[in-house]
Amino acid sequence: MNKPAFTAGLNIAMEIPKAQYEATVAFYRDTLGFEVKEDDVSYAPTVSRTHSVRFGPNTLWLDCVDDYSRRHPPRPPAQLRTARCRTAWM
Repeated sequence: MNKPAFTAGLNIAMEIPKAQYEATVAFYRDTLGFEVKEDDVSYAPTVSRTHSVRFGPNTLWLDCVDDYSRRHPPRPPAQLRTARCRTAWM
C-alpha cells in the first residue's frame, strides 16, 4: 500500500473570530515584528477583513470571520486541549 505524499503550500490561512482579530494582528505585528498588510476581501463573502503576513516565500493570511462561533463548535477549555496534546504525543 502506498503512503500518501503531502507537500506544504505557500499560502496558509487562519480563521479568527472577530473578538480576537485585532489582538491577533497586533501579536504578529508588535510582538513578533512581522510586516502585516491589510488586503482586499471583496472576493471572500465569509471574511470581513484579512491581513497578510509574509515569511520568506510563505504568506500567512489572518482572516476575520464575524460568524465564527456559529460556523464552528465551541472548543474545549485550554487545560483539556493541552492534556489531549500531551497524551497524543506520548
